[in-house]
Amino acid sequence: EPLGEGASGAVHKALDLVDLRFVAIKAISVGAAPKRRQLVAELLALYGAFQGPDAEAAGGDARHVVSFYDAFAHAPTHCAWLMVEYLDGGSLQDLVDRGGTTDEALLARLAFQIARGLRYLHARGFVHRDVKPANMLLSRAGALKISDFGIARRLDGDARGAMARTFVGTTNYMSPERIGGQAYDGGADVWGFGAAVLAVALGRAPFSAAGASSADDGYWTLLDDIREKPSPQLDGGGWSPAIRGFLAKCLAKESAARPSADAMLAH
Repeated sequence: EPLGEGASGAVHKALDLVDLRFVAIKAISVGAAPKRRQLVAELLALYGAFQGPDAEAAGGDARHVVSFYDAFAHAPTHCAWLMVEYLDGGSLQDLVDRGGTTDEALLARLAFQIARGLRYLHARGFVHRDVKPANMLLSRAGALKISDFGIARRLDGDARGAMARTFVGTTNYMSPERIGGQAYDGGADVWGFGAAVLAVALGRAPFSAAGASSADDGYWTLLDDIREKPSPQLDGGGWSPAIRGFLAKCLAKESAARPSADAMLAH
């Protein structure tokens, strides 16, 4: 059963006949070099960092990243197939598409789970680089897990200390320093977190190219808005000063002014 497309390939729901459970199968074509690099990145993230003693030691934080089960080659389609945890509640993007939520308690529960997943990633030196509602998967019981590590990158040392420069990700949720071609670290994920949580509250992406006269104009306008205009705020709607101030910090233009994942969880 098709589930959608991730950064690195198509995703299908399947039945694991060995363990009698539903799983998600991501098919990644390995015919082109960029796809092979994405496969390596995803395997490093899913298996290299999120399995074994590290995952067990992380306790609850590891539960907010999708579990990796297996990987194998499928010669007829020239694809590598990754078998990962299936979640039956869709994604945060589905909630955004339905108009979002004005329930602050619900928004706080969702944000808390994302922050725990990011703390786990960053503590192991990973930057996700595509934090957005579509990559936040939900179970019907309300559990949230970060998914899609096709463009994740492992930095040398803690993710808030080492730096990367590659321009990859989803523009609407990309931080100003990444848009500007500057070095970035885990603070870029914190920006994506803030933009994703704000999207859930607003029922739309906080930055968009709507109203532009052409696709090209819209793209460049979007880049300029993220870099130059004041960050969008969570105003009105009965939101508390605490959550408005928290999201404003996450969407600070300067990466150093944004909280770490640890600081977000202490808020």
